[in-house]
Amino acid sequence: MRARWLLVLVLLLAGCTGGGGDTADGRITLRFQSLAWQDESVAANKALVKEWNATHPNVKVEYVQGSWDSVHDQLLTSFEGGEAPDIIHDASDDLADFAYGGYLADLRELLPDRLKSDIPQRSWDTTTFGDGVYGVPFLQEPRVLIANKNWLQKTGVRIPTPRQPWSWPEFRQITRQLSGDGKYGVAWPLKEPVSATLNLSLSAGGQLFHRDADGKVTVRFAAPEQVVPRTIHDQVNSDDSASSSTLGSGGSDTLPGFFGGRYAMVPLGFSYRQQIAQQAPKGFEWQVLPAPAGADGLTQGVSPQTLSIAEDSRHQREAAEFVDFLLRPENMVRLALGDWMLPTGTEALKSPALRTRKNGWATGTALAAHLRSAPAQSVRGYPEWKDKVATPAFQEYYSGAIDLAHLRKRLEEDGNLVLARYNGEPPRESSCTRRLVSLTVDAMTPAHIAMFSIAAHGHVNPSIEVIRELVARGHRVTYAIPPAFAEKVAETGARPVLYESTLPGPDADPEAWGTTLLDNVEPFLADAMQALPQLIEAYEGGKVGEDGQRDVPDLVLHDITSYPARVLAHRWGVSAVSLSPNLVAWDGYEEEVAEPMWAEPRQTERGRAYYERFEGWLKENGINRHPDPFTGRPARSLVLIPKVLQPNADRVDERVHTFVGACQGDRSEQGDWQRPADAEKVVLVSLGSAFTKQPEFYRECVRALGDLPGWHMVLQVGRHVDADELGPVPDNVEVRSWVPQLAILRQADLFVTHAGAGGSQEGLATATPMIAVPQAADQFGNADMLQALGVARHVPMAEATAKALRAAALALVDDPEVARRLAEVQAGMAAEGGTRRAADLIEAELPGA
Repeated sequence: MRARWLLVLVLLLAGCTGGGGDTADGRITLRFQSLAWQDESVAANKALVKEWNATHPNVKVEYVQGSWDSVHDQLLTSFEGGEAPDIIHDASDDLADFAYGGYLADLRELLPDRLKSDIPQRSWDTTTFGDGVYGVPFLQEPRVLIANKNWLQKTGVRIPTPRQPWSWPEFRQITRQLSGDGKYGVAWPLKEPVSATLNLSLSAGGQLFHRDADGKVTVRFAAPEQVVPRTIHDQVNSDDSASSSTLGSGGSDTLPGFFGGRYAMVPLGFSYRQQIAQQAPKGFEWQVLPAPAGADGLTQGVSPQTLSIAEDSRHQREAAEFVDFLLRPENMVRLALGDWMLPTGTEALKSPALRTRKNGWATGTALAAHLRSAPAQSVRGYPEWKDKVATPAFQEYYSGAIDLAHLRKRLEEDGNLVLARYNGEPPRESSCTRRLVSLTVDAMTPAHIAMFSIAAHGHVNPSIEVIRELVARGHRVTYAIPPAFAEKVAETGARPVLYESTLPGPDADPEAWGTTLLDNVEPFLADAMQALPQLIEAYEGGKVGEDGQRDVPDLVLHDITSYPARVLAHRWGVSAVSLSPNLVAWDGYEEEVAEPMWAEPRQTERGRAYYERFEGWLKENGINRHPDPFTGRPARSLVLIPKVLQPNADRVDERVHTFVGACQGDRSEQGDWQRPADAEKVVLVSLGSAFTKQPEFYRECVRALGDLPGWHMVLQVGRHVDADELGPVPDNVEVRSWVPQLAILRQADLFVTHAGAGGSQEGLATATPMIAVPQAADQFGNADMLQALGVARHVPMAEATAKALRAAALALVDDPEVARRLAEVQAGMAAEGGTRRAADLIEAELPGA
């Protein structure tokens, strides 16, 4: 039966993966993965698919929704697994590795002459790699200046046009003229500084990447490449005409300040006009201006959106016909209007809808002839160069941390070391080599790393495999933890440093935590205040060091609840890294969530006393910081959840927080579980380790699913419910107080969960559909996120009747779209890196790294 079930599952998924398929009557189904995300764009794409299907009964197209956030890793996984869609929406700067790797079809013989002649060669250059063409460039986006029209008019500055743009020196002078009294002429949103800098630098003749006769690429940061970076740097650090606070921001983050009269101009991609048109306050007048021009005029680099065809597609000709249909001039205009971008097609660019002065369309269209292939377009190794070298170097230069000479040295020496590997050259040494070798040398020199946590499964388990990995790499790891978890910590090879805690233990009744916000938070402060002296004595009094001497760690790791860890790191003068087992604060979190939540408690005598006590404790330990940012805004954080579970992930500061995803390990020490031979479906019901005192809920689960033919239920009831309380249960229901959850989920078809961070991750990592029945804290948000991802149903506890649970279960387990979404999320999680990446990033924080 087990083998039969696996075969059925494989056949079920076959319709959702592995590209298009053929039906028994010879009809073809093509899978088109679209990355459209704005409502207008999604509607335009879906409408065109519907129109195609209405006129092509024998070649149907299935619309598959993808995401820009994870497309590279998702495609790589699907290519390697033989599951790629037939038609692939992407961007030209993401195609190089796929083209060189043989994953994409060469389109030269597949596309009709009409389409090839309609798109100019300068656009085809963006998708040409070697001798082949591996994508059709169809939408492009110049960078423009979005300006406060009234501000510029009142100041009396010359308004640039595409025929008479500002030069870069004039632009700098204009921004000085517009600045003063706490207001800035420009706000540069440079969260991703590399592409903006390189693409704008083409206007000054800056190429940065230079290819020799043998095809090898090297970096040269000469005078033309320096024009744009120097302008930005000087506006921020010398002229005070650009705000330093926006350097780490995304484009959307600057709009409130723009609308509020803080910034006169913001350089943004052309498509941001949609947000501005929708969000601008009534009466706010804005206009679109061309970016400054240099020695090469208005030239800009772009990485157009593209349509490619998978090399493994069995129906490349039919896929090319659909691409041609999608990119007919009238259809290309619809796609451009939906995305607020420019089409590449010359016929589409003639459309009156794209030449109106309203919302700056005419300015953008006038720039189309100046757009060229982005400098890094065909450079192999560019993603690694960007992440490891260019992004941190430009960020430090723009912030004033390094000068131009150091920037040049970083870009050229470090950059050419990276590119040398892709050029096939032997490794070279330089003064900067150590930054680029994944810290191999440092990892050979053991460091003392100290971890601090509380005695709670949800705060120890998420990071325990990271601790095991650090020990395996040769580091000496001490772990401050109450005695209840001493054995679990010791199993990793780390040395437990025990302290007594006043918090409720891991097996305590949930009621021990109280019912109000202050009930929840006061125990953590009280525990921290009494634990700190114990930990000081342990580390400074000789109890940790083998020779009985003071043994201060090189680096502090801590769970989000361990307040003493941050105090100790400050006391010892070492860095601290938070290992967050759940969501983190985003830009705007305080205003949107924390302040409303705390508004009432802050007004009470008890609430004021809590803050006074907290601030006093921090000041006693030399920390002049408010408790809220102390607890919620770490200097460095590794987030041990998949990014897809993070609310407002686009507003999380990724200079602080790095999502590494689930760090699970094999959990073999928890034991195994064997799927019954006659089980056609397996469902696991578990509310975690804390909120398990729910006998009536468990009875509803048995009533819902216990009588389904071929189903087997594993029911974890925890320590607070006796199996006898459930009454008689069918033979296909096994009741346990505890189970090896991950081992079961690897074999399960459905997971009924409280949607805790750990359980949610394990459900996603094993691609198991979920019914989320949240009990407390972050679980409600997790349940909503899982449902929004299309992999779960959120059933509130009050509505978790047998009827509702059964309906949700049957809908989930037989839905191929749920299986497809789970596979996508699972692939994205795997690409986040997990345990090994977390350990790499921790080693990068060690002194001297």
